[in-house]
Amino acid sequence: MANLLLIASFVAALAAPGKAPASKGELVAVNGGRLYVEECGEGKAIVLLHDGLLHSVVWDDVWPGLCGRYHVVRYDRRGFGRSDAPTKAFSPVEDLAGVLEHSKTSRAVVVGCSSGAALAIDFAIHHPELVEDLVLIGAVVHGMPSSVFFDERGTRNNAPLQKGDVRAAAKNWSEDRFQIGGKNDTARRKIFETLASNPQNLRYTGEFELRFKSPAIARLAEIHVPTFILDGERDIPDVHAMSGAIQSGIWGSRREVIPGVGHLVPLEAPADLNSRIAAFLEKHEVVAVPRETLASYAGRYEIWGSAAEVALRDGRLTLTLPAERELPLFPSSDTTFFLIVWGETEIQFTKDAAGAVTGFRYRQGGQTQTAKRLPAG
Repeated sequence: MANLLLIASFVAALAAPGKAPASKGELVAVNGGRLYVEECGEGKAIVLLHDGLLHSVVWDDVWPGLCGRYHVVRYDRRGFGRSDAPTKAFSPVEDLAGVLEHSKTSRAVVVGCSSGAALAIDFAIHHPELVEDLVLIGAVVHGMPSSVFFDERGTRNNAPLQKGDVRAAAKNWSEDRFQIGGKNDTARRKIFETLASNPQNLRYTGEFELRFKSPAIARLAEIHVPTFILDGERDIPDVHAMSGAIQSGIWGSRREVIPGVGHLVPLEAPADLNSRIAAFLEKHEVVAVPRETLASYAGRYEIWGSAAEVALRDGRLTLTLPAERELPLFPSSDTTFFLIVWGETEIQFTKDAAGAVTGFRYRQGGQTQTAKRLPAG
């Protein structure tokens, strides 16, 4: 109970408005270009990846809360904001790896919004050793096609650019009902002012980006870190469809919908977003457990008058409860594991005086069930 109260207090502190600790912003040489990178705070590392419309300023109201607790890195992706425009082929995945190397970050929580979430997914597939957790906000995923409605909406909003009218295009996006779902003049003004003063954001085409032969939509099952998917309720249907596909593809991920907001959650609901991210990270700390310890838990267990199975798959424990699909167990200690699919669910294995595994305690929603290990065979 004391730990839960401490987490609740910390989450409330993150949600409260405040001033970010001093941060350092600079142009950093990365893979033949210069990227604008900013850092603040100490502790667990978090990297923030912006969407494909604004640049890292989308995180301005999220930044203060996170910086007070974590080592936070944000940057303008190549072609956006203060970073150099691409002039030749480059890999956004390797740009992100270069930014983490510059910030002396060996492993990070990767938080991505929109196309930043697509980059986060690609990064987790190609550099799993650098990713601790994934938080995907209004996510899209490479390899899943968009609808005609989605494409026509983008073409319509950008149409004034054909006549060189940046302000009209910026106005279209700032008034878009899917970007900001509610009546939030401050957020809409931020979109307009950012795009009007950074026309390169609107003109970015991604033509120089290197893509992988096998797209992420076909490789989601390769991601084995705790993954939290967040969508604005009023976001465009394509994003909800893609988030659903991501949830199905990433084994044991968790998805929540934030009521009343649209696509750019960091602009529209920064305090709510901070609270959700903090709660997820504080309750889902993964530790390393020796393979032989994991193997000792594999077997069948009696629970609810039926049998559950714990198995070791590719070095990871899984749990199959009666009438449920197989789900990953993430270790928080040598004996305690958690599931993230069903909220706060914990499995604690029990042992006898000789160290033999006798069963587990299954805790969910304030209730505890005891499972007894069944004999092998």
